[in-house]
Amino acid sequence: MKKQNIAVIALCFMVGAAFAQNDRDAFRYAQYSPTGTARYSALAGSMGAFGSDFSTLSAGNPAGIGLFKRFEFTFTPALSYNKISSVYNGEEQDGTKYKFAVNNLGIVCVLPPPANTKWKKLHFATGLNNLARYSGVSIASGQNDGSKDESVTSIFDYLAAISEGTDFYKSAYYINYNKVVDNSLDYFAFKAWEDSLIDNVSGEKTRYHSLVSDHFNQQQIRESNGYLNEYIFSFGGNYDDKLFIGGTLGIPFFKYSQNTTYTESSNAFYDTVIFTEKISSNATGVNLKLGIIYQPVKYIRLGAAFHTPTIFPDVEERSGNTFQVWDIPLDSNYEDIISPVWNEELISHYQLITPYHAMASVAFIYKNIGFINVDYEYVDYATSEMQSNTRSYVAENREIKAYYTGTHTIRAGGELNLLPLVLRLGYAYSTNPYLKELEKDGSRHTISGGIGFKGKTCFADFAYIHRFTKDKDVFYNDFSVNPYTSQITNHCFALTLGCKIGK
Repeated sequence: MKKQNIAVIALCFMVGAAFAQNDRDAFRYAQYSPTGTARYSALAGSMGAFGSDFSTLSAGNPAGIGLFKRFEFTFTPALSYNKISSVYNGEEQDGTKYKFAVNNLGIVCVLPPPANTKWKKLHFATGLNNLARYSGVSIASGQNDGSKDESVTSIFDYLAAISEGTDFYKSAYYINYNKVVDNSLDYFAFKAWEDSLIDNVSGEKTRYHSLVSDHFNQQQIRESNGYLNEYIFSFGGNYDDKLFIGGTLGIPFFKYSQNTTYTESSNAFYDTVIFTEKISSNATGVNLKLGIIYQPVKYIRLGAAFHTPTIFPDVEERSGNTFQVWDIPLDSNYEDIISPVWNEELISHYQLITPYHAMASVAFIYKNIGFINVDYEYVDYATSEMQSNTRSYVAENREIKAYYTGTHTIRAGGELNLLPLVLRLGYAYSTNPYLKELEKDGSRHTISGGIGFKGKTCFADFAYIHRFTKDKDVFYNDFSVNPYTSQITNHCFALTLGCKIGK
């Protein structure tokens, strides 16, 4: 048996399978987890009807700009701690990562209104808000006993599974043994068959099974980095202290990178296979947000907002990989190491359209003592779409519609004003974005709180945000191995420093 060829066959196949854009790319850049100003974060983002916060201009109701009374500047540094606990075949592993970043930087200008009208103030704002962070480390590892049930185990089981229906005795690779071929799937499956890693089921030429039946140790380490931020240009006004309107031109931009190392070891058919995959992507897009807030009486405000789909006209994705094989002969005390082999970097470009957002809000205000705000938001992730002039994304768009659905988010937050101290609490819940047939729960919870200190011209706010959700994934293909489950927990500490100028 050609032990060194074994790992090469499997890894070359993985090169071809791992780098196509898929539904997860569209979902990643469509799902927001905003962590803007500390006040916004402490209230779990629930400010849609109350307004008067810079982060609402990006992630909430832009009509909130009409409630600013003075020029305002805000700057928010933040420290986040992300923990991913993964369980595979009964074994649990934790991955943790710290990240320091800037969540918000912005100014709001209050302009004099036209004379002899009921317009009280006009407003303009510009700056930056954070909409999502992608930093994290996940580690999934465990023993796979190689049992032949409905779940596929090793990479060679996967090669056998995807070969169903093909007769290699009639293939060009078998007939023309010395023919130069490209890196197609049939070629790698044929090489696995040739090296006695997979074989035909007895008496059937088009059905296959893996001959690798030893116990496996499997491990995947995945580290991701990146962000989704947005430059904004917002305009709005206050009409007669009853009607507040606003609009935001958003220029979102993201940068994402992911490094994945998959290791599979066996005591018999091969020793250790290490596959490393690197992916990075970036893009700049555009969207429009419109909102309105109406205050029928002093103690109630009603709000509504609509965010158009975001268009990223040119998403650039780069991908590349290496593999390395350790082969330890049974009659030797040293390791034979095959030098790493690099796959040529692949560069692709496509257009991405993310879903619209629709929001409704209500705020109850008690004099100058405090308020309670409740937001509702609807987003349909099944409406995301990928396009390109150079290739078809029919399969990817079909997967988006087959995997995702609309989500409902409820956010509630309250603020108690005990000048110069301000206390805040918030909670948010988003329903599962995956169709129930997938048996995958991606619902999200956010619990937050904070304190603020107000002066005549300067203020400081502190917030703590605790987010948690679940995920389910596999090592190299949707149907290739038992899935591993993950509990994703994010802790974020944010500090906003700001000043207000004017009357």
